[in-house]
Amino acid sequence: MSVRPANEGDAESVAQFIIALARLREHVHFQRGLHPAAASRIREMFLKALTRDDQAVFVAEEDDAAGAVGVQWITRQRSLLVLPEHRAMLSHGYIDPAHRRRGHMRTLIEASEAWLRQHDVELATMLVDPGNHASMQTFHSLGYVQDGVSLRKRIG
Repeated sequence: MSVRPANEGDAESVAQFIIALARLREHVHFQRGLHPAAASRIREMFLKALTRDDQAVFVAEEDDAAGAVGVQWITRQRSLLVLPEHRAMLSHGYIDPAHRRRGHMRTLIEASEAWLRQHDVELATMLVDPGNHASMQTFHSLGYVQDGVSLRKRIG
């Protein structure tokens, strides 16, 4: 198992993971379905993210799998009003169901936190479906605590 920064060749896998994640959340957000151009829009957003210094995308891989088996997206933010000023949102975390329960999400989060420390981010936040008990357990074991509707962790 390994984690690496995503590259242009990961666009299709990342798009498919994010679409799968959106389908899981349809009932939560009262969505009426995905936009017909969702996949192309995600690929476009992903390719733009690769060129930005305030975003990072990591993918998880397994030796015996062809391509990525999971994804984690990071967006750095700067708060002008509240402290800590330097924060980040971890989003679109997803592991292919055939590769779950092998520590991929933990490894993706650890790689994400290393990137956050390198970029002087003080606080990481994420939204997780509270009904996703396996994910909640993983994030709590990594030091994330509930803060209203989100999870948060001080970094560095």
